[in-house]
Amino acid sequence: MRTPAGPGIRDDSGIYEGWTVPIFYDPLLSKSVAWGSNRQEAIQRMRRALNEYQVGGIKTTIPLFQSVLSHERFLAGDLSTDFIEKYYSQERSKQEATSLREVATIAAALYSSKKRDRDFLTAPKGEAPWKLWGRLNAFRNK
Repeated sequence: MRTPAGPGIRDDSGIYEGWTVPIFYDPLLSKSVAWGSNRQEAIQRMRRALNEYQVGGIKTTIPLFQSVLSHERFLAGDLSTDFIEKYYSQERSKQEATSLREVATIAAALYSSKKRDRDFLTAPKGEAPWKLWGRLNAFRNK
């Protein structure tokens, strides 16, 4: 774990590198605060701080906050208590759909590979299995 530092950044945390997060932990393990002479400076400092943050072993909300800090509505100051629900529920649905497409693509590739292996084992009569295997795999190397 590496926490951010520098001008206009404060990190409040009770965790440290090597600490084991208990199974029933408070989701707020660390809190970073940025301030500046104006809103834009504070946003720039927080972007830098989030880029400096390094946490291993657990998932964090850092990517979400990085996204929020670059969202056009956030930058315009168009905020409300439903900001995350309003602008990120649609994005989450898109990400879930992408993940499902990726899983389906991987499954199709594995199925195709297994089918190819079955076809190799059941080569037509008179066809040498090694010859069929060579033909099937020649396309993989190109």
